[in-house]
Amino acid sequence: MEYYFIYLLKSAFCLSFFYLAYKVTLSQETFHRFNRWILWSVLFFSLFLPLLQLRTEEPVFIQQSWADFTALLQNSSGAGHEVQEHAAIHQIAMWIYLVGCLLILSQWCGQMVRTIRIIHQGEKHHLENDTYLILTNRPIAPFSWKNYIVISHIDWEQHGKLIMTHERAHIRSRHWIDLSGANLLLVLQWFNPFAWAFKREVQRTLEYEADTQVIHQGFDPYNYQILLIERAVGRPKYLRVSSQLDASDLRKRIAMMQRQKSVAWHRLKALYILPLAGLMVFAFAQPVIADRMENPFTLQQDSIPSHIIKNSRFASKENIRFIIDEEVVPDTHLEQIDPNQIKAIYVLKDKDALKRYNAEDKDGIILIETKDGNYTNSKK
Repeated sequence: MEYYFIYLLKSAFCLSFFYLAYKVTLSQETFHRFNRWILWSVLFFSLFLPLLQLRTEEPVFIQQSWADFTALLQNSSGAGHEVQEHAAIHQIAMWIYLVGCLLILSQWCGQMVRTIRIIHQGEKHHLENDTYLILTNRPIAPFSWKNYIVISHIDWEQHGKLIMTHERAHIRSRHWIDLSGANLLLVLQWFNPFAWAFKREVQRTLEYEADTQVIHQGFDPYNYQILLIERAVGRPKYLRVSSQLDASDLRKRIAMMQRQKSVAWHRLKALYILPLAGLMVFAFAQPVIADRMENPFTLQQDSIPSHIIKNSRFASKENIRFIIDEEVVPDTHLEQIDPNQIKAIYVLKDKDALKRYNAEDKDGIILIETKDGNYTNSKK
């Protein structure tokens, strides 16, 4: 579970940096469909960049700080009571995290259940392009989900055409997929305030895009903005599942509709993702400090273990931690390695290296890299 917590913290760290950069550079631009793809890129990089495993020869400050923090999470050495206390803290943190995930997930599922119930109980009308209009007597704000548009009878009689145009824009662009991605991220990172801000930004961007499509359909912008104000004042909010016409960020939506169209070259601001992604990968890279031996050993068939032990100057095998391709293995595995498949061998005795590999009770570490980097999987 410690490794999953480390992944979550890395992912939250990435999301925070990417979101803040997006907020500064692109959030006020008017190419909303392009911004949707950038937000998807933020989500993708935040979830998958922490899974990359790179190594550097010498640690820098940011790498060393992160390595010390992760070593603290993984540390299980020390006196008995210290180990028990450390395990208890991990257990409590795990349960708090899981309870939070279940609460957010149950809230999301509850919204889905209420949506499906309204759709099944409403008056259904089949429209073109396999779209369905659901009319209901409930005093709810109009919304769309998948290929369903849900409108109350009152709203249908007063502003049916305009509302339909707005909700069709959501359906054509499949905005429910964006919202599902943001909700899934929130389930995993409910503890991260930037995950909540990211979901809000996704909702806002989807409304911007739908508003733009309504204006392009020929509706008068002033009358449309008046409708938004009317829908936002005094109407109960029964359900929030997908983007809705009466989103709370009304002032920002109106300001965006009045904003001058952004120039095309402003899309180049999106290139901020590349250096930030490189920075994240570099920050999470694992520094490996190799003990340089005065007389490096040579690899010969059927003689790897003896050469390793002889040249590493450790007292006994029992005090050595053997690691092959980042996996701890017993010393008997050394007899099974083909020397021709070895890329590099490191002798680690530095205090920071022992801490990083959770081997503070050992004299040192023998770390072996194979050429294909897949030794442990090939033995399973």
